[in-house]
Amino acid sequence: MHSHIAGQALVAIGITQFRYGGEVVDESTYLNHCQEVVGVTTTGESILSTPSKDWATFKAKYDELEVKFPMDELRTIRNIKLTETDWSQLGDVPVGIKTTYESYRQALRDLPSTASPTLNAEGYIDNSSITWPTKPS
Repeated sequence: MHSHIAGQALVAIGITQFRYGGEVVDESTYLNHCQEVVGVTTTGESILSTPSKDWATFKAKYDELEVKFPMDELRTIRNIKLTETDWSQLGDVPVGIKTTYESYRQALRDLPSTASPTLNAEGYIDNSSITWPTKPS
């Protein structure tokens, strides 16, 4: 399991304060490596307990998020690329430059309908699984 997706799964099932560490692969490791913060001592230390949600609930949410994560990441990266080129559509940009960037930006917008991104070993988007449009120079 990828820790960043596991963290999202915990929050999604209502465990918003937690400590997560170690490899989680089954119910036993989930209970051993995921600790829910259930309070704070007078000295500011977290009071930890086993998760209030069972393994099946966590695993179902994790699996759901893992399936949609690649496309979510693609959209996030795509949106950054669009934001980086917003300047190209301002009124004082020459028509030739504006037109070139319009095509690039449209290709970025169309990407989610044609791409099939996958995750790399670390659980992030595998850039070799995406053919990004070429940014105008």
